[in-house]
Amino acid sequence: MNGESASKLYTKHKIPKSAFYHWINQIFEVSNQIYGAKKIRAVLIDQGYQVSPELITELMIEMGLESISKNAKREHLKQFHFEKKHNLLNNNFIADAPNQIWCSDFISFRLKDKRLHLWLIV
Repeated sequence: MNGESASKLYTKHKIPKSAFYHWINQIFEVSNQIYGAKKIRAVLIDQGYQVSPELITELMIEMGLESISKNAKREHLKQFHFEKKHNLLNNNFIADAPNQIWCSDFISFRLKDKRLHLWLIV
């Protein structure tokens, strides 16, 4: 940045700070409040605006914007202590009659823009 501070970048190019407030807020809301400063900066660069990550961070702090962490759910679940399920069959899958042993598995994954769920019951 050649010794210039991040906050001087927008004044050098005559782009008003209020325009950045608007653009940052718009990108932030379109991303469902997930994008942080780095991704917002990438969107602005794609739109032709040269802006530093420090400026975006500074403006987001001024605006009170904080992105939702991708790991928020994982962090939330850490506070719960889940009981580990025991192996009741001990890998003995031989049944004397029908409907004595049932096993199931579930997987969820994203394919393009859709979420698919697969549930297998044996």
